[in-house]
Amino acid sequence: MNLIRRSLVGLMLVAVATSGAWAQDKGDKKKKKGAQRPQPIAQLEKQLEGLGLSDEQNAKVKSIIKEHEGKILAAQQKANDVLTPEQRKARAEAGQKAKGEGKKGKDLAEAVSSAVNLTPEQKAKSEEATKGVRDAVDGMRKAVLETLTPDQRAKLGGEGKKKKKNA
Repeated sequence: MNLIRRSLVGLMLVAVATSGAWAQDKGDKKKKKGAQRPQPIAQLEKQLEGLGLSDEQNAKVKSIIKEHEGKILAAQQKANDVLTPEQRKARAEAGQKAKGEGKKGKDLAEAVSSAVNLTPEQKAKSEEATKGVRDAVDGMRKAVLETLTPDQRAKLGGEGKKKKKNA
């Protein structure tokens, strides 16, 4: 469970740090295809695909995701609102550059963070907003995990360990 939580926290930091770049890259597609899923929800859905969920579990998971999606989006927007338009542009450019250099995870987050140059007040607000995103995602993830069988939870945890070793 700690591994899942640590992985989720790391992913959330990257998601928050790169959400502006992702939103800019996908902006035109959003208008054509409709609303995109927040990254944490899409990641969770992808992880759940191979677990063989029953129809009842699928219905519960969809309900949980629908319930938490608004909270996650609001928390992500609050995190994004901490930045000025210039800082959002710098974050997007730094994210694209770092991804082009093959950076991932902490390296990507550090590259993006250093390019933004937050004021002390913005850092405090950003940390608070990031905690809000993390709490919203953790709440959703905990509720989803409660719908899984012990075997499904073990498989989900095992997949995380495999990815960690290969990374």
